[in-house]
Amino acid sequence: MGKLVQKTRGTYVNDDAVENVIRYVTRTRANEDRRNELIFFGGAGVAQEPEQMITQFKYIQRAFRSSANLGKKITHEVFSFHQQEMQELDLDKLMKFAYRCAFHYYSLGYQVVYALHYNENQKYHIHFAVNAVSYLNGKKWHSSIYDLAMREGLFNRYLYEAKNGLIPIQLCSQPFSSPVYFGLYSGRSRV
Repeated sequence: MGKLVQKTRGTYVNDDAVENVIRYVTRTRANEDRRNELIFFGGAGVAQEPEQMITQFKYIQRAFRSSANLGKKITHEVFSFHQQEMQELDLDKLMKFAYRCAFHYYSLGYQVVYALHYNENQKYHIHFAVNAVSYLNGKKWHSSIYDLAMREGLFNRYLYEAKNGLIPIQLCSQPFSSPVYFGLYSGRSRV
């Protein structure tokens, strides 16, 4: 079973919080020294390029909220895998699993950028950068410890289904109104 945690390292209220987190997740920071950790990235409710993702998050925030009352601009959550689970998942299953988890945030009304990373310390893990403002109604993202535990349980159910080939062919009942992108960053994979 995987573990979902909310990153609380920063407050994410600074003007460049959206850019910093999305560039960190997609490993597109200037002078990036950890680009080799990225396996793939994508998004729900956003375009395919990190620059466009940043612009679209900020557009939703400006459309619904003034910068004076925006507060936290982005939420950052990470789903970590147990090493034995990775033996049961290939790249295609991982991409579908990540998309399905991302679609959960999107179905709640929030844009999301996600990426699968691998490093020696945390092994395989998926980052989710969630816009703090809903594209549907401008409401702020609020998540309690209970909500996080419920998402973790849901993601673990999705993981079980992915490992056993039970991912629905069509993951949603309606097509996205914005493009969804699966970007395979490099041709190599550690999976």
